[in-house]
Amino acid sequence: MAAQALFVHKNTISQRLRRIEKLTGLSFGSPSDVLQFSAALAADDIRAASDPSATGRY
Repeated sequence: MAAQALFVHKNTISQRLRRIEKLTGLSFGSPSDVLQFSAALAADDIRAASDPSATGRY
């Protein structure tokens, strides 16, 4: 579903998720790591919404 929504191949999604895991040291197979990552994304969204000069994610 993510691949369709992003108009990319399903393998691209898998590769990107593995890259995120490698860069963060998290494992998306771990529910606590998924929660931690989701919370970090939510916090970044709140920060970006409260800062009008924010240019978006890196």
